[in-house]
Amino acid sequence: MKLILQFQTWKNKTTNNIHKYTLIYINFFLSILMIIIQWNINGYINNYDNLEILIKKYKPDIVVLQETHVPMNIKRKHPNQYHIYFHNTQNQSKQGLAFMIKKNIHHSLLDQNLPVNYQIQSFKVQMAQELLIQNIY
Repeated sequence: MKLILQFQTWKNKTTNNIHKYTLIYINFFLSILMIIIQWNINGYINNYDNLEILIKKYKPDIVVLQETHVPMNIKRKHPNQYHIYFHNTQNQSKQGLAFMIKKNIHHSLLDQNLPVNYQIQSFKVQMAQELLIQNIY
């Protein structure tokens, strides 16, 4: 199994904002097993349209987001082909994690027992091999 990381920059033509994200390709022998996008989104609700553009372009299996800035009591939209898991602190809307995974991928959320000042999401994903994916802030 081989990981290929590509650090990308994308400029939104409407807002002129520059976004940086990481594409992660997991190769198994000569074929791509999985595509993962990692992005410090700096506001899920404000950048949702940009997220949809990235998803349409790369068709990732998994999207890992940091700094979602979404309070726990706010309803959030997400692309229908994904399960989405948000992890936010009780009091803070300026932090937060999100993990999006295609609905056809077998996965399980793992419990985390870490100090309160850390945010972490851990998932086991079953593909050709079992993978552990963590989102830490």
